[in-house]
Amino acid sequence: MAVLTEREIANQERVTFEEQQRAQAVRVDLRACPRNRRHAEGPAKANVNVDIQEAGAAARSAAAEGEATFVRLTGQAEADKRRAIGLAQAKAAEALGLAKATGYELREGPRQSATAAVAVAAAVGDGQIKIVPDVLVGGGDTGGAITGLAATLINALRTWTPAQAPRPWNRWL
Repeated sequence: MAVLTEREIANQERVTFEEQQRAQAVRVDLRACPRNRRHAEGPAKANVNVDIQEAGAAARSAAAEGEATFVRLTGQAEADKRRAIGLAQAKAAEALGLAKATGYELREGPRQSATAAVAVAAAVGDGQIKIVPDVLVGGGDTGGAITGLAATLINALRTWTPAQAPRPWNRWL
């Protein structure tokens, strides 16, 4: 009876070993199949892609914040610069006005005509007063049509540039 029991155990171990070999062969075949390998790799790749996308989004967000900070600081610096320039110009205009006012106060008394002459010369020098016409035409007839036409023609020629000249040949080119 012990021999029969050992023989039965040996047969069952042999059958179990053969089943294990078949299962291992099926596992090897499943792993070897590219489609099954792709299915096994899919979730891992998806997780890696999600991590990559999250890192890219964080990088773009940081770059946008940096750009916004740069624009804000640059704009503030430009505003400060313009404010400083404006204040300096205002102070200069105020000082000039006070100096002129002081000068005009001096014109009372014996220096009145000299102060007025200096004020007129300053206005002419600044270009605020025009004392000579741009075009002056004189001739034998006093105020005739030819004088007016000559003045208009000279004024037109004075402001004329070659770029304003009509080019009739352009339509053939």
